[in-house]
Amino acid sequence: MLKSIMFAVATLVLSSFAVIQTAQASPIITQEFLFDDGSSFGFLSIDTADIDADGNVSQWHAFELFGYEIGEVFDFSASFDIDNLFAGLTFLNFDANDVSDFFAFQGSWFADFDLGFFTIYTADGDYLIDDYMVMGAPVVSGVTVPEPGTLFLMLSVMGGLLLRRRA
Repeated sequence: MLKSIMFAVATLVLSSFAVIQTAQASPIITQEFLFDDGSSFGFLSIDTADIDADGNVSQWHAFELFGYEIGEVFDFSASFDIDNLFAGLTFLNFDANDVSDFFAFQGSWFADFDLGFFTIYTADGDYLIDDYMVMGAPVVSGVTVPEPGTLFLMLSVMGGLLLRRRA
């Protein structure tokens, strides 16, 4: 009898952790920037929580070109097919500088043509290079993070079943 009461109290206390400590992560969609020959020169990661009801997104989770992290942004817009987010970007436009402020990058990509272009300038505005680009297949990661309290709840239920089996 005492074991049953202790189990009930332990279950109640541990299940309260599941209510208090919720942790849910939205999926992150990452796509690589590729040259025509398939070699990669950067990537863009978007948190699906930042995509609005129309499929538009105005911020990124991570953005890197030629080994430089993108920092200051003058223009950034991207869109997804809201019916199939995991198909990847449908449109991308950016005008930004890297964090170290050495380079400025501009570019656009259109899924309808599966082709885009980019231009690189110095931070002072001097033209360096431009080229065509394509986007790699989207990679989806970070779908869910289990709640810490869930583990305690499952352990307490299993403990209760073991106690019941002994009795």
